[in-house]
Amino acid sequence: MTSGPLLTSAQLRTVLGLVLAGVVGLLVWRLPTALGDSGLLYPPLPADARSSRLLPPVEVVSSGPHVFRDTLPGGSPVTYDPCRPVHYVVSTSSLPTGGPGLVHEAMDMLSGATGLVFVDDGLTDERLSEHRKAVDVPRYGNRWSPVLIGWSDAAGYPALAGDVAGVGGSTMVTPRGPASARLVSGQVALDADVFDALARSGAVEQQRAIVLHELAHVVGLGHVNATTELMYPSTSTQARFGPGDLEGLAVLGQGVCHTDM
Repeated sequence: MTSGPLLTSAQLRTVLGLVLAGVVGLLVWRLPTALGDSGLLYPPLPADARSSRLLPPVEVVSSGPHVFRDTLPGGSPVTYDPCRPVHYVVSTSSLPTGGPGLVHEAMDMLSGATGLVFVDDGLTDERLSEHRKAVDVPRYGNRWSPVLIGWSDAAGYPALAGDVAGVGGSTMVTPRGPASARLVSGQVALDADVFDALARSGAVEQQRAIVLHELAHVVGLGHVNATTELMYPSTSTQARFGPGDLEGLAVLGQGVCHTDM
């Protein structure tokens, strides 16, 4: 990353406009029964899966606008399994100073809001890719690939082109049809230049807001039209989860336990 002088107030407002306009990235990958051209089948039930929740469900204590990215036939959201940890890794490619700390802090906040357990699998040399494998046996073994969080630019990750500060989403699988849908892996791509500019201006709250926004996409939240929510897609001063975000995240943490894979 390059270094430079602190941003002026006008420059910072411009950057934040780009940042918050760019916190719109939302990608969800859907996979059939066989994964990729190799015909690799779904991985087996992991050893750290349990038959009951790992953490108590989060009580819904706030109310506000929220949107679920995908829903089951009955209307409940598609979620990660609350009876197993969601593993994640941080890419060393273009990793900014303080990047792992931002991710860990955001994951702790996300866990508190959802009641899901997130396990840090450490750093990885895996680079962001719009064609990332949901199962990567040589790198991670025969399991779902951990959620990958990394930094890049438009050359390395085209979805970051233009005024986009981050893109996040998850892989959804439906092994027995729509009613069996669940999220199994994910990815967050963050704009390295935006984070560098924010770091030089000391705008840690804005950095964390971007990470939180994209991680909320990963666990299943979509955008809303309320500026009081972090999931508002454009210019906003909201730096933490709002009441509607918290309501939606609590519900997303109350998914079904799966024992089939």
